[in-house]
Amino acid sequence: MSRFNTTTGMKTASQIPSDYFIKKSTIAMEDSTCYNEIPYNPPAFKSDTNYYSLFWRSYVENEKILTEIQEVATENQQQFNQIYNLEDFYDNNLLPKMFSFPH
Repeated sequence: MSRFNTTTGMKTASQIPSDYFIKKSTIAMEDSTCYNEIPYNPPAFKSDTNYYSLFWRSYVENEKILTEIQEVATENQQQFNQIYNLEDFYDNNLLPKMFSFPH
């Protein structure tokens, strides 16, 4: 059996030791000047922790946050629409009338 994936030439995930992922995993964040590498050290597994419950709690919290973000986005869109309507009214109604009257 080959140590490399024949189609891509890379090792498969099952062939890479698990220590590699823990020690070498980093999150690269790109900014305007360079890459900043932030080490990612996952917490150790605790057998007395209910990870299923934690997963669903974080899922529900994320759904609430997404709902709040959607509400703010809707409010922003409504305000942009009001601004557009005011600008449109000014450009199409007030300005032509101002310039049409003799001074």
